[in-house]
Amino acid sequence: MCRAQSMFRITHTGQDRWIVIRSGALVEHGFPTLEDAVSFIRHESDRTPAAVELRIGELYAVAFLDPDQPRSLFGEGV
Repeated sequence: MCRAQSMFRITHTGQDRWIVIRSGALVEHGFPTLEDAVSFIRHESDRTPAAVELRIGELYAVAFLDPDQPRSLFGEGV
């Protein structure tokens, strides 16, 4: 059985505030750093691939998380 790829959105809402929302979810999670937000996504994706959108003001980027190849998605630590 093939599971659909998870989609997460990270939005920078303030100097020390990064919000993570899973597509279709009503709950958002706040973090003080981008690294903390991405670590949360790595944990929540349950070792399956995920797409991650990043929004900082007008900047929009997409990365694809492959749990078999841990690496920086947006310049955060691994």
